[in-house]
Amino acid sequence: MESPKINFRAVPPLDRELDARTDASAGLTAQRDLLRYYDLLALALREADLTLAEANAIADANNGTGNIVGDTITPRYAWANVADSPGLGGKWNIDQDALVAKMRAWDPLRAVAVADAVERFWTAVGRDGDAEIADYLSGE
Repeated sequence: MESPKINFRAVPPLDRELDARTDASAGLTAQRDLLRYYDLLALALREADLTLAEANAIADANNGTGNIVGDTITPRYAWANVADSPGLGGKWNIDQDALVAKMRAWDPLRAVAVADAVERFWTAVGRDGDAEIADYLSGE
């Protein structure tokens, strides 16, 4: 299968960021930068150090939140969904307060990486009806 062709208009501030990094092709620069970004997300996700139960709890608490990676601020507050989910700790047999503390201590990149993994998990569930959180979020 041929890879999809993706076209988009670089809106501010993305247009300036691409221009500062491009000497020939903005498309190739954007492709390179996305590859770098996805590599960074994978590294940061491994450093999140989540158990399978914690991963399930985070995905559960963020079910139905839509695109939580729409900006760089919102993912930093995904911990609030975990904190505001009564019974989540008992449901997944975790220390809910400890998970919230762990999430609050994450740097912005780690928070975005986890939010991205949650979004990919729920996209897969919606698309295929079946997905395993461990394939997306667990550090185990």
